[in-house]
Amino acid sequence: MVRFLGLSEAKEWVYKQTGFKFWLPDNWKTNWSQERSCFSGWDEKGKMEFDFFAPTKIRNLNTAAQYLIDEIDDWWISDIQLGNVHKGNINGLSCLYVEGKGISKRQSYAGWEEGAQIAFIAAIYQKDTQVLMMVGYAPDEKEEVSKNEIVEDDNEEDDNEED
Repeated sequence: MVRFLGLSEAKEWVYKQTGFKFWLPDNWKTNWSQERSCFSGWDEKGKMEFDFFAPTKIRNLNTAAQYLIDEIDDWWISDIQLGNVHKGNINGLSCLYVEGKGISKRQSYAGWEEGAQIAFIAAIYQKDTQVLMMVGYAPDEKEEVSKNEIVEDDNEEDDNEED
C-alpha cells in the first residue's frame, strides 16, 4: 500500500493490474488514458497533477528508472534537469525517487499551459515483480519568482540611466 498524501478526506484507488493502492483528495478530477494505461488525478486550481502507471513488462527498479525518465521526456517535459536519485523503503515497498524540473510539453489537466516551467517528483514503487510509477507535477513557482526578480532589477537599472 502506498500513501503519499496525508489527507483525511481522500478516495482510495486501486491499480487493478498490480494491486497497488493510492489515495487522491475527494475533490480532485480524474482520468484514465487507455492509450497510455495511465491514471491521472489533478486539482482544479492548477496547483498539482499526479500520473500513475504500471507497465507490465517492467519488473525491477533499475529498468523502471530509465523507462520512467523516457516516459517523462516523451509525454510531459522537455529540457529535463534531474536532481539526485534516492532509493529506500516505504511501507515495506522498495522505492526510488528523483526530483527534477523542465518545460511542459502539453497543457496539463490541472490547467497550466504548454511551455510552463514545471517541477516534478518521479517515484517508482516495487513489490515482488510488480511496479507502480508515479509522477507529480506542479508549476515551478520558484523559477517564476527568480525571473521576476531579474526583470525588476533590469527595470531599476534602466530608470537610473535616464536620470
